[in-house]
Amino acid sequence: MKKKEYALLLPLLAVFMSCSTGFYEIISRTTSDPFYDVPVVDSFDAINTISLQWQSDDGADTYILMRALNDTTLSYEELYRGTNCSYTDTAVLEGTLYRYRIDKIRGEKRFNGQKAGLGVASDIAQGILYDNSTEENAYELTYKATSSCYYYKFDDATFMIDYDWYKVKLPAMRKATIEIEDTVDNYFEYILPGYTSPYVLDNKEYFYVTNNDYTEQMVYFAIRANPDEFVTADTPGGDIRSYKLELTTITAQ
Repeated sequence: MKKKEYALLLPLLAVFMSCSTGFYEIISRTTSDPFYDVPVVDSFDAINTISLQWQSDDGADTYILMRALNDTTLSYEELYRGTNCSYTDTAVLEGTLYRYRIDKIRGEKRFNGQKAGLGVASDIAQGILYDNSTEENAYELTYKATSSCYYYKFDDATFMIDYDWYKVKLPAMRKATIEIEDTVDNYFEYILPGYTSPYVLDNKEYFYVTNNDYTEQMVYFAIRANPDEFVTADTPGGDIRSYKLELTTITAQ
C-alpha cells in the first residue's frame, strides 16, 4: 500500500519541480506599482543622435518611451514599446528640442511618467576625450585642449547647460595664464569653485587661476556657455559651440 502512495506522489512532485522556477518568479516579484522614472538623455555622443536610458523596474511588464516636440501643445507620440531599458533615437531633426517620457504597463494598467528628460538633435558631437562635466572628473590641462559647450532653453524655461571642468597642477604661490579662443566675443564664461558669479570671456582673452597655498596644489576651474549669447530673451532655442584652451605660462604671483 505504501508503494502505491509513493507512486501517486511522484507525478505530483515532478510537476511541482518542473514549475518551480516560474512559480518562484511569481511569488518573489514585487507587489508594488511601477515607480515614476525620468529617462537619462545624452544628445551629444554622436551627430543627430539622442541616446536614452532608464532604470529597470520589477513592477513593470512593459516600458513605453514617449516623445514630444518642445512646444506648448506637448503632443506625445509612442517611440518604443518593450522590455529594454535603452533606446537610440535617430529620427530627429537638427536643432530640434525634444522631451522624452517613460510610461509603464503592469497587467492591464498604464502608469504615465510625470516628468520628461530633455534632448536636442545636434550636428556637432562633443569633442572631448571623456566626460568632464563635473569637478570630480576634471580634465588636467597641461598644454592645449579643444572642446565644446552647449546651452538650450525650453518653452517652460527649463534648460540644458554644459560645464567643462579642468584642473591645473601649480607649484606653491604660482599662477597659470590660460587663453581661450573661439569665434566671437562673450560666447563663454569661466567660473571657479565656490564662486557663483561667472566671468564673461572675450575671444583670445587671457584669464588666470592661482595657487595661494605654500604647497603644490591642483587648481580647478570650469568653462560654460554664456546664456545671453546662446539664446535671445524669452525665446526657446540654443546652440553648441566649440572653443580652444591653451595653458601659456606658469609664473610667480
